Parts: sequence; C-alpha cells; structure tokens
Amino acid sequence: MKIQQYEKNSPEWFEARKTLITGTKNKDLIVKRGTGKKKGFYQLIADRLAKPKVVNEFLPAGYEEREDPRTRGHRLEEHGAGSFGELIPSLTLDLTPTLCISDENPQLGYSPDGLIREAGKVVGTLEVKCLDGANHIEALITQDYSDYEWQIVQGFIVNPDQKYAYLVFYNPDLTHKHLHYIMIMREDLQEKITQMQEIHELTLTEVNEWTRKIINNEI
Repeated sequence: MKIQQYEKNSPEWFEARKTLITGTKNKDLIVKRGTGKKKGFYQLIADRLAKPKVVNEFLPAGYEEREDPRTRGHRLEEHGAGSFGELIPSLTLDLTPTLCISDENPQLGYSPDGLIREAGKVVGTLEVKCLDGANHIEALITQDYSDYEWQIVQGFIVNPDQKYAYLVFYNPDLTHKHLHYIMIMREDLQEKITQMQEIHELTLTEVNEWTRKIINNEI
C-alpha cells in the first residue's frame, strides 16, 4: 500500500481524503434493500467534482466547513441568479429584491430571488438554492424539488398570472454542473396550489379571529 503523510486536519489532509471512502463515510453509504441512495453517495460524487480549496490566510482554518448554510445561501444567491441570467439571456430577468403581495388577499406575500417578465407582465419567478456539494448533486441527479415546492407554490398563489418558476441550484465550488435548474410549470403544482389556498383560508380565519379576541380582551 501507498502511505502518504499529512498533518491531521490540515487543508492538505482534508484535500487528500475527500474523494475516498473512509471509515467515517461508511455509515452514510449503508441503505436498506429497496430504499434510495443516502447522502454519502452524492457526497462522493460532489467530492470528485470539487475544486481544490484555496487556503485563505485571513480566515480561520475550517471556516467554510463551519459556515451556517443560511449564511452561505445568502452570500451566494446573488451570484447564482446572475449566472442563471447569463445562461439564459433571452429572459427578461429582474433581480431587484422584491416582496410580492397578493391582490386578492394582502395577507399573502412572496419574496422570490428574481422576477421574469413578458410584455411587462410578471409571468415567472426565480428561486436560487446554494446547497453543499452532496445536496447539489442529489438535486441534479434526482430532479427532486419536493423540499422547495411549498415555497414555490406561494408564487403561483400570490400572482395568478405566473406561468412558471425556475428553481436554480448553484454551487461554485464544483468543477462541473455548478449551476443547474428545474423549470416548474403552474400545472405541475396545481393540486398543491389548491390545497395551500384552502390551508391559507382556514389558517387566516383562525388567526384573525384569535387576534380580534386578544385585542378585545375576550380571552
């Protein structure tokens, strides 16, 4: 066998082992017969596509590993949206931060990462997800957007003119497919749109009633 020597937990050590199946990764590869792949499977692919990390002397060691996913997402969303716009330049894409409010019910709103216009009318939205490598590759291979469909549904509810939504996945740390997307049509989610509209109606009725009671000291 070949033996390579590194300082443990050094950047070189992490870089050398990231594409290998190691003991600590085994638990993420074991699946029950008939079930889908676990995250470790997608992590192995992501590791093979990852760009070598450049050590930044001004950041503490391991900073990227400790960065909160929400912070990472906010940091990269704008770049992801811009890259998507370059990929499909024919779209009239507006990346101005926006809060959309429903005309039918001003208690319903939606804040997409971008708006798409046709003939001056908003007909599409953009949602950008900046996931870690494993989740990014899983989304690419499975085309599963169930984790985000309720968020996307809101755009269709708030804007009756919306025809479609682009769900964009962006991870600049990968050498290939660092950006990919799924186009979701209104009809793809129509059942869930109707379901959520019913939930909205029931929820807001109860919320408004309880708010009224509290304000009027009825409880």
